[in-house]
Amino acid sequence: MRVGFIGGKWLGIKCLEVLCRDNRFDVVAVSVPPRDRNVWWDDVVDEDEVERLGFSNTTPEDVLYQNLDLVFSVLTGHIFTSNDLLKFSIINLHPAPLPYYRGCNSYAHAIMNKEPYYGVSLHYIDEGIDTGPVIDVDWMPIYDDDTGKSLYHRAQPIALTMFKRNLSGIYDAHSWGSRTATTTQDDSQAKYYKRDSLQEHMSIHYTDEEADRKIRALTFPPHPLPKLILPKLEGAAHDNQR
Repeated sequence: MRVGFIGGKWLGIKCLEVLCRDNRFDVVAVSVPPRDRNVWWDDVVDEDEVERLGFSNTTPEDVLYQNLDLVFSVLTGHIFTSNDLLKFSIINLHPAPLPYYRGCNSYAHAIMNKEPYYGVSLHYIDEGIDTGPVIDVDWMPIYDDDTGKSLYHRAQPIALTMFKRNLSGIYDAHSWGSRTATTTQDDSQAKYYKRDSLQEHMSIHYTDEEADRKIRALTFPPHPLPKLILPKLEGAAHDNQR
């Protein structure tokens, strides 16, 4: 089965390695984003990782130009067009539970929303944003001391395991010209967060009863921590703070 791969970061490369070891899949073309587009991530991979696996890194457009049976998308910001969707099925590994967390910044929002569990999803891409039919969702607990960054790191191996587990079903279904079993998303349960959805939370007043939770949620180095707004000091004590 001829497949294309578009993705990045640690999880993307690990999924690509899994595909390369599986002789049922013939990985035809690969695209990972340049390091300078993800400079603040601590798990960004270099292009030599792609070369180590025997590929020349190319652009998403070049991948989608190939004659393919299937495309895998893992942690990529590429926007697929309606024409892409007409040519072949595209399966996306979404780092959040669908339909509950569509869009971006799900780790922080899940903590701020007091969720007891977090999840990762595998789904087919359609013309909406994270709205396509769901293949699988895996869940994990959110701990009381989790930060946005720690939740991110704990979710990655969960996502990789889910990806591996579903490959046989995906291959079998697409070999017969169909899709693997899916669940239609319940839009009434969906929440969508834009890329800038954390900006309104970056200033936290010290009297906010959820201040500690918000600080944990927004702790994602090397991103800056939110600003804690403290009470103003009066008189000379205040002057000494200038």
